[in-house]
Amino acid sequence: MKTRNGKRENAGRPKSEPSKTLRIPEGAIDAVEAFIRLYKNNGDINDYVVLNIAVAKTKWCQDRGDFTDLPLIKEAVREMRKKAELLDNVRFDQPDASKKWDEADQITKLADEWEKISRYGLDG
Repeated sequence: MKTRNGKRENAGRPKSEPSKTLRIPEGAIDAVEAFIRLYKNNGDINDYVVLNIAVAKTKWCQDRGDFTDLPLIKEAVREMRKKAELLDNVRFDQPDASKKWDEADQITKLADEWEKISRYGLDG
């Protein structure tokens, strides 16, 4: 006789390695997601910068006077601005044009924030 409920054979996501459930403060979600992408080799320079800035914002780093990799942030800002410009130059009659324009606006805002951090630090 089968029992009800409980674990079913072959149910759930494929296991690549053991995992653990954690509660993450909302302010750290972007950094944790960036770290996971980098850990799984799916990340890019933007993920590295997000993680770098998040670490620099911690009290531990601020007490020590440590900061982020400024040349890397500046390089990421340049790449983000190029991507935003490409998305912004999409013609209105192309599929998903408004979605691409919205993405360009979001990328531009993030690039502005990172550029401000690279110039004035976290408190600027």
